[in-house]
Amino acid sequence: MASSRKLQISFSSMALVMIIICGAWQEAGAAGDDINSNSSSLFCDGLPAGSAPFCREVLEGETEWEKAIVKMIGATVKKVKAAEPAAAGIGGRLPASIPEADRANIDEKCKSGFEYALHNLRRAMKRIRGGVYARTDNVVYSAWAGIYECSGALNHFKVDMSEEPFKVQNHAEKAVAACHGAVSKALDAGGFNNPPLEN
Repeated sequence: MASSRKLQISFSSMALVMIIICGAWQEAGAAGDDINSNSSSLFCDGLPAGSAPFCREVLEGETEWEKAIVKMIGATVKKVKAAEPAAAGIGGRLPASIPEADRANIDEKCKSGFEYALHNLRRAMKRIRGGVYARTDNVVYSAWAGIYECSGALNHFKVDMSEEPFKVQNHAEKAVAACHGAVSKALDAGGFNNPPLEN
């Protein structure tokens, strides 16, 4: 089990990641407008175009919000776990023109980012299985922040995220984004994200 220090992202780094993510989510959301109502699960409607396919694959035909959350988090953990080994050494596969210190920094960011993502996805699953629904989507969002730590480091060097060896990390990030969107929609359906009506 990784130490708690490895699982933590500094406050300043986390704040920067959150700012970047908010912009990325809004930008991707515009692309998601093209996803129509024929998607295979109501929990996937309106998700960004890059994330919706994974959501539909996992939740095809699912109509129960609680089952949808469990399925989505479980599938996302598997997806991220499968990508983790490749992401941990991804810095070493950057172009030779990039300094060794930068490569090592990216390796560390991706390693800690994936650990943080998995930690929070498992935490979210534990909350759901324990009957703690409210704000669980925030925990999944933290998982996305973790994995975006890796993406942000790679994007700084303008690598092509649609090509190997970076594609696997890109797919993992989109899976976590899909998980956050689907969990939020499922919690909405269960009435846990709606503020109480004022009298």
